[in-house]
Amino acid sequence: AAGRTDLQGALFIWPGYWLLHGTALSNRRHRHVSASVLVGLDGPIRVEADGQWHEVEAAIVAPEQEQALDSGLSRTLIIHLDPDQPLWRHFHAVLEGAGYRSIRRSVLQLPVLQAAVDAADIDAVQRWFERVAEALCPDPAPLDARIRSVTDFLRDSLPEKIELSELSAVANLSGSRLTHLFKQQTGVTLRRFLAHLKIQRAVFSWRPGMQVAELAALAGFYDQPHLSDRRLR
Repeated sequence: AAGRTDLQGALFIWPGYWLLHGTALSNRRHRHVSASVLVGLDGPIRVEADGQWHEVEAAIVAPEQEQALDSGLSRTLIIHLDPDQPLWRHFHAVLEGAGYRSIRRSVLQLPVLQAAVDAADIDAVQRWFERVAEALCPDPAPLDARIRSVTDFLRDSLPEKIELSELSAVANLSGSRLTHLFKQQTGVTLRRFLAHLKIQRAVFSWRPGMQVAELAALAGFYDQPHLSDRRLR
């Protein structure tokens, strides 16, 4: 999503999720494969979800749900989690099948986060997030093991395209059952998930001076236009 270019803040990245802490983190309506956790650090923020605007302290938005953020000039926290991540299962349980849910800012222990961010302590930030997830739902249902085997396979191999017969063998499911169960468990399609992983690889592979064609090759896209056409909003 296109957002402001004058924001200031800190970005923390781990495999499968990332956290952005900064000011004026507003954007336009968009959707993406990652789930979102949005928090106003100085007070309520405005979040568009389920087709309407909500003024909330914090919110969870499921994968592929249209959303927008208007934080004004307040400090804001944005967390994106891939839908196959164990930490997402804690937040997923809170949604109870909905595409959006507000949550109380008080459960997020924000002073602990602020101290970790101010110290640029990535391990402390990660511990904070793990504790918050545990507090929201101590014992969430795990991702189906058959779907976990497929997401692990896609992350490890990053194939050029989805080969349903190959993935069916990995999951020991028929193609139609795998397609249905994958969408049910993650909220996204197999093709969208693979494109998301490839774009992540491209982003994480970028170094100053690299050309888009180099990134496309590293990320497993067929060519540069293929990467450009796979922008995930």
